[in-house]
Amino acid sequence: MLKLLKQVKVVKHVQKTSGENKAVVIQEVESSGTAQLIDIQHTAAVKAGDRVTAIGSSHTSLAYLALPGVSVFDAAMASEKVQQAVGNIRLQLERPLEQAPPETANIFDNEYVQDGYTSIKVVMRRQFTLTLRSKSFLYARMIQVFEKQYSARFFRPYAYLLACTLSQIPLTLVEMVIYTPLVYFLTGLTLANNGAHYITYAIAAFLCANTFAMFTRFAASLCHTKESASGISGLCITFFLLFSGFLIAKNKVPDWWIWVYYISPLQWAITALICNEFLSDTYSQPCNNSITYCRGRSDMNIGQAYLAIYDFPTTTLRGYWVPVLVLFFYYWVLSCCCFWTVANVRHEEVKLPSIARLLRNQTAISKPLEGKTKFRFSRIFKSVQNANNDVGIKFEPAMLSFHQIVYEIKIPGIKDPRVLLSNVSGFSKPGTMTALMGSSGAGKTTLLDVLAGRKTTGRILGDILANGYPKEQETFARITGYVEQNDIHTPFITVRESFQFSGSLRLPRGTSAGARQKFIEEVLKLLELNEIEDKIVGAIGDGGLSVEEAKRLTIGVELVANPSILFLDEPTSGLDSRAAQVVMRSITNIVESGRSVICTIHQPSRRLFFCFSHLMLLKRGGEIAYFGPIGEQARDLLEYFHSRPGVSECSADQNPASYMLEIIGAGIGHTAERDFARDYQQSSLAQQYRIFIKNLKELETYKFGRGKFGLEPIIKGYGATYWQLCKIVTVRQFRTYWRNISYSFGRMMLMIVLGLILGTTYYQIKYDNIAGMSSRMGLIYIGVIMVGLTNANNVIPQVNAERVVYYRERASNMYPVLFYSMSWTLAEIPYLCISSLLFCSICFSLGGVATDSAKISFEFWIILCEYTACITFFGIFLAMMTPNAQVATLIIPVVVNIWNMTSGFMIPKKKIPSFWMWLYWINPTQFTLNSLAAIAFHCDLDNPPCDTCTLLPTSCPECPCVRVQDQDNMLAWYIMKDSMSLDYTKRYENMGVLLMFNLFFMIASVFALKCMKFDRR
Repeated sequence: MLKLLKQVKVVKHVQKTSGENKAVVIQEVESSGTAQLIDIQHTAAVKAGDRVTAIGSSHTSLAYLALPGVSVFDAAMASEKVQQAVGNIRLQLERPLEQAPPETANIFDNEYVQDGYTSIKVVMRRQFTLTLRSKSFLYARMIQVFEKQYSARFFRPYAYLLACTLSQIPLTLVEMVIYTPLVYFLTGLTLANNGAHYITYAIAAFLCANTFAMFTRFAASLCHTKESASGISGLCITFFLLFSGFLIAKNKVPDWWIWVYYISPLQWAITALICNEFLSDTYSQPCNNSITYCRGRSDMNIGQAYLAIYDFPTTTLRGYWVPVLVLFFYYWVLSCCCFWTVANVRHEEVKLPSIARLLRNQTAISKPLEGKTKFRFSRIFKSVQNANNDVGIKFEPAMLSFHQIVYEIKIPGIKDPRVLLSNVSGFSKPGTMTALMGSSGAGKTTLLDVLAGRKTTGRILGDILANGYPKEQETFARITGYVEQNDIHTPFITVRESFQFSGSLRLPRGTSAGARQKFIEEVLKLLELNEIEDKIVGAIGDGGLSVEEAKRLTIGVELVANPSILFLDEPTSGLDSRAAQVVMRSITNIVESGRSVICTIHQPSRRLFFCFSHLMLLKRGGEIAYFGPIGEQARDLLEYFHSRPGVSECSADQNPASYMLEIIGAGIGHTAERDFARDYQQSSLAQQYRIFIKNLKELETYKFGRGKFGLEPIIKGYGATYWQLCKIVTVRQFRTYWRNISYSFGRMMLMIVLGLILGTTYYQIKYDNIAGMSSRMGLIYIGVIMVGLTNANNVIPQVNAERVVYYRERASNMYPVLFYSMSWTLAEIPYLCISSLLFCSICFSLGGVATDSAKISFEFWIILCEYTACITFFGIFLAMMTPNAQVATLIIPVVVNIWNMTSGFMIPKKKIPSFWMWLYWINPTQFTLNSLAAIAFHCDLDNPPCDTCTLLPTSCPECPCVRVQDQDNMLAWYIMKDSMSLDYTKRYENMGVLLMFNLFFMIASVFALKCMKFDRR
């Protein structure tokens, strides 16, 4: 427990205990001694017997007494350190549990701090708040938060689940109040019995909604990630929909699948809703032979006769009340199962997405080093004077200067903009490494982004010069590299392939393939990555590259572009001391080549800090507190701050980096001892550099800088030809798809499984009656929708995960947006063709659809493949247009369902309202279903013996085409042609229309990626 002691002489005497573990303990405390708590609300006062584990003052770091390798203080030394401290004293104390108050010790006797009632009440309040604020609660994503909080025993599992369940009910009621009246009354459902059937309709819908919500929560409690929970629950719900009695009638379900029909909760819900409608008084008229489906059912009314066609119950008890009770039973059973899984099933934290987890155990193909030679960067990169050497690649040293930089952003609701950088001036010469340091919020990364041209928002004032010439971002991007703090890479390519991709796209066009390859080899050796050059990047820090290896890869990807100026944003963040040393050693070698390096760094160690030659220190508000050389052992830096009146000196054992941050007020508990920004402006040091910067500005103004500081950057455009750009980007995407086994080949396995399920469900189904015709059409409908929607939902997270890589590469001007967007669609095509072919050959062959000839089967597959590609490209478009995968996956089912409703299947074309007719004509699902249905039900009436067929049931008795028995033996083709407005002759025209839809979504994806910018910085 960390306490800040207000009195200097709090500890009167300290003694050293004997025993196995020696420790310094407090023997006595003065009555005036008090303790002020940091970040904890309640604590006990310091008392005798407390063990001292660390001692420090306000200007020194804590000296730990009990860490391995740390010299142990004896009582006299500890007491002397306390007595000689200036200002406040910091003690880190430990108190044995037996010395704690009884009420505190009893807390650890129970697994939970709160009782059951209090736990339920607290969690209930939180869940109701979440329900009002965030809809993500509805999708069971809170299960990951639960795992973390349950491990700390915040609450009991049943308290959490009960709160989730009860907090959802009010929202479901609101949805029912909004949804059910609109659907029920606008569609003209029955108003018999004074609207009583609406009440029963709403009850069944409410139970169905809660049952499936509980089912989704149950799936989430079983799965490690929300992606797997979403996939399993979606697959099960689709399975339930298939056997709900809507897509295939009960009397057409094969015996080996009939059990699924009875366990499907959706079947019971649909049965209740359908029977609620057709068993009402609206359909109580007795049957007569003029109605085709009433023939042979004279003892029924028309509602019961219609239900009997599809084998639905014909009594109110079996048709409505039994399904309602079954739904309630399902809800209770799922709740019990969910309670059990939440309480007993534990999940380890999963950091890897499923697509990368397969690569967890991958080993690299290591290549032994030819010798442990120390590589010098100057040996790898040659300057202009030595550019004739075949091993090196030409580069121009560049001097970067910036003058009076002001950066401000607008804050909504505030009139005046907020200034983040205030008149910042400085420079970076070739062969120097400048550190940007300061407290959090001082503007370090902001300045780096402004200089590198990575800012996409706000207003920038001032001048940025390269070799004395005004910076133009198009040319500036060709001579600079930017190493971001986050290591963003494509996970399915190797380290060497990452280097080759960057070098091929960013090195000058005149670079030969041999020189480029040698260049990449030397960079691999420099960054000590040659031993893992064939290792796939994978999930960084968890199965793929380590964090330190990924950081060196990030530096190398920028380094193979042969930049003159290199920007790095906290390259040692998240690394241990050894990894930080490796990274800084690599950066130091880069500086030795004559490049300008500017690097933000946060609280470096003493050794790392001395690697820098210059320092720009920023204080809050984006003002300069110091800019100049650091000097050997930070001599120049310390001399400047020691010369300021009233500033404490840096002790010999103190890190100069920590010292200067503390005196300017950086960090918690520190206040600035002076206004160092004003001191810097008035110091002779600032005058010296201001004159130098002024000279640079005059040279830029009068164009006298040419030839003195370097040549003007004039190279624009891309580093390769358009053909090479297209080929390199597309090859990388194909390689990514090939190695992304769970996505590319996983969906093929999914298509096989779906094909087998649907094929065996509709096995050789006959369509010689109304139920058979509906079931055959249901097979086509569910097959088309499932294949298309599954591919679209799967591609969205892939595109979204790779989009951050695109943003990094776009900022480096590596390739046009057209080639990146096109690479996704081109890489998708082979897998779409194969997966749709697998599904079509299994599902529709078993179902007996489009199997009359190879030509018919080929046409059927081509149309299905085009539609699958269309919906997949639409998913790519949404992924590029929306800020995240969650938004895209919410939009796509809405759009696809609108297409489904206006496709002519659910509502015949003749019944679609005129004001919605435009949706019918811009609907790819309509063109697909019409073409596939026309092929599946077509009867050739132009050639004998069917050329004499008419609408009369007795015409052309020798025609082999299928006739519908319960429709007066009319040809099935006539019935389907009339009801769905089918036209067999337009199937080729519809193929062309689907091709146009594909091209439209491909082009739309390009514009979406170009115009929608979600990398705001």
